[in-house]
Amino acid sequence: MDHILIDNSRPTNPGGAVYLSNTAITRGKPAITVESGGWSQTDEASIARVERGVAGVLRELKMRADGPDPVAHPIWLGRNEVLRSGFTGLLYPMVEPGQTVAEGTLIARVTDFHGTVLEEIRSPFAGEILYVVATPPISKGEPVGFVAERAKDGWQ
Repeated sequence: MDHILIDNSRPTNPGGAVYLSNTAITRGKPAITVESGGWSQTDEASIARVERGVAGVLRELKMRADGPDPVAHPIWLGRNEVLRSGFTGLLYPMVEPGQTVAEGTLIARVTDFHGTVLEEIRSPFAGEILYVVATPPISKGEPVGFVAERAKDGWQ
């Protein structure tokens, strides 16, 4: 896994944590969140990729004697945003995961159930699409996709 997202948006108060990884981090414990394979794939290659990544992190934290070496040239991602639907309807994605987009690029359209466009969701900044939802039904407030830009100074 060569893309590493620097997430500085999670709560720092242990009482405000919602996700397991954030709960651990706010209590001084190491944690990772892995997204791999896309669309909840459970094929052997996707599972092996996650297992290899976890083994590498455990080795790096000295919690395991062996494991793969770190990625030689990771892609550090900084500024990021989950793009959300402002309407309930049908989602039509216009981009693919891994695609590089410019600020203002059309990411998806949301229509009502008769085909009338309710919303066009555009990228708020230039970056890479990490995921875009592929199932048509969407409810107001649900994620549509995720865009992130490369960190300018590595992981810091």
